[in-house]
Amino acid sequence: MNLDIGQYLGAMQYSIIDFEREFPDDDVCLDYIFNVRYRDYVCPLCAKKTFYRVKGRKSYACSCGHQVNPLSKTIFKNSTTSLRLWFFAMYLFSQSRHGVPAAELQRQLGVTYKTAWRIGHKIRDLMKQNMEKSEGVFELDETYVGGKQRRYISRNKKNPKKKIPVFGILKREGDVFAVVVPNTQRYTLGAYIWKIIARGSEVCTDEAPVNNNLDQRYVHHTVNHSNREYVRGSVTTNRLEGFWSFLKNAIRSTHRVVSKKYLQAYVDERVFFYNARNSDVPIFHLILQRLTR
Repeated sequence: MNLDIGQYLGAMQYSIIDFEREFPDDDVCLDYIFNVRYRDYVCPLCAKKTFYRVKGRKSYACSCGHQVNPLSKTIFKNSTTSLRLWFFAMYLFSQSRHGVPAAELQRQLGVTYKTAWRIGHKIRDLMKQNMEKSEGVFELDETYVGGKQRRYISRNKKNPKKKIPVFGILKREGDVFAVVVPNTQRYTLGAYIWKIIARGSEVCTDEAPVNNNLDQRYVHHTVNHSNREYVRGSVTTNRLEGFWSFLKNAIRSTHRVVSKKYLQAYVDERVFFYNARNSDVPIFHLILQRLTR
């Protein structure tokens, strides 16, 4: 099952005109961050809630002299780049179907490649996953991302040695979780499965031996991919396969090559967008909401 691109685009109804109107300059961006982070903040010295902007500084002060810096402990800390450029970069991310490479940020923002690369990865930091344990019906599968695969001469199996394994858990009618793993051994994958899926839930997998022990904790269903069986009633991993296509298309069409060191950041980005596909809130604002996490 491929990702419904129509749904994905439907979550992005926030135009450049909307952005220009809402965030015309740095001051508005700073006020936005302050209001989000310190909306209910009480001065620890005088217990007042009223703060004013300090002239010439990116901080706000109470009448008693106590100051707060809304950019501290955020991705903007120690950055000399205009806040509006940061916000525009987040807007570009929200409008892209397959991600934004550093070279594109460099062209759009008018900054150096080094600055664009840093901004891109700081924005991806906002998209880190945080999936909690829950009950339901889940699909489990792994895939390999990286260099070109070769086939063994003696048997019709793919050789993943030069590829990076990524393990995924998708909850039906819910979110997907994906993580770069060192290997696809039972105990490696099991650590994530036990953490995310509540005992007694239903899980759908392929027939790989690594999944054999799932019957001890879960209602375990399998499809036999080696016999070209992909769907049997409600038993399938096609939704998760659709996410793998979404991930690989983004890497292949936008970034071409991603190193193992940074692959998790790109996986987190694709998971964030996939999970936001049915949101009624524009993706740009979903990214802004992560500033307070």
